[in-house]
Amino acid sequence: MDQQVKDLCLQTIEQLKQLGAQVDRVEIPALERGIPTYYIVLPAEASTNLARFDGVRFGLQEETIKFDSMTDYYEHIRKA
Repeated sequence: MDQQVKDLCLQTIEQLKQLGAQVDRVEIPALERGIPTYYIVLPAEASTNLARFDGVRFGLQEETIKFDSMTDYYEHIRKA
């Protein structure tokens, strides 16, 4: 953690204590796995969200019966 961020957090904790808040220290053992998990989940989430923009639900749409195959259909609508 950046030292300035740490100092600001500790300063805020002290201010909260002075205002009567009870601040307890907690341990979160799984926290060390947070960043690696983020880098696994992020591409999957991005891929899922971007799949909505495949040209079938959004963009040019035509009757699929005009095309010999779904591949031809996808190629056509994605060129537009």
